[in-house]
Amino acid sequence: ICRPLLGLSKKECMQYCLDHGIPFGIDESNLKDDYTRNQIRHSLVDTLSENQKEEWLHTIEKENREWNKKREQISLFLDTWDQSVDSLPDWLFLEEWLFRCTQKRFSKRECMDLMKQLQSDTLIDLGDYDLESYHKKLYLQKKKNPVFIQLTSLKYGQYEGFSIEKTGRKIEGITLYPEDFPLTIRSVQAGDKIEMVWGTKKIHRIFIDRKIPRILRKNWLVVENSKKRIIFVPKIGCDVQHFSVKPNAFMIQ
Repeated sequence: ICRPLLGLSKKECMQYCLDHGIPFGIDESNLKDDYTRNQIRHSLVDTLSENQKEEWLHTIEKENREWNKKREQISLFLDTWDQSVDSLPDWLFLEEWLFRCTQKRFSKRECMDLMKQLQSDTLIDLGDYDLESYHKKLYLQKKKNPVFIQLTSLKYGQYEGFSIEKTGRKIEGITLYPEDFPLTIRSVQAGDKIEMVWGTKKIHRIFIDRKIPRILRKNWLVVENSKKRIIFVPKIGCDVQHFSVKPNAFMIQ
């Protein structure tokens, strides 16, 4: 952005127009104190001498240089940050990280308040996003609508929030049978449970045991067969009836 007149005062600009016969207009809204910017101009800026204005400009330039240097430090820090709560130097680092993730700016007061809340395990509603401090780590995730997809047959490919592949890791594998269809892939619900080789257990209990943050649990998926039985949970595994050494599907979330 090129702004060639920033180095000139309003008085200098007006005088130049008058000297050279250049028509100009005055925004009448700037003559009133309806806006904060005008209140500052009329009550403060207009009362300063030219020397005082120069000193003020030098101060602003110095603070801007210091701020740009600070922003560089913040950027370098966040590039390698492990999202540890305790390693955040101050609220500015949190604010810049939030902006990177959400493209939304937060005030100093909001960030200072968040810094206090994040000292303990907590889940915070940020409007379109959820923010969680879990075991001294920060997690941020955009809110999503619950998933509910039904498949009448085994179809490989990309779906909303997951994919079904022909190959994958052992923990992602499941053997599907014709009688399992129609298959339902949906968001996990309270009370959901699965029968693994080591016994039947509620899925939320598994989440807790594996120290999975609540923010991630909210969007976790499960696979339910035609008998309304949960037969697979991504990254946890399939139930005992659908385990085999040669699975025919791999679900990746």
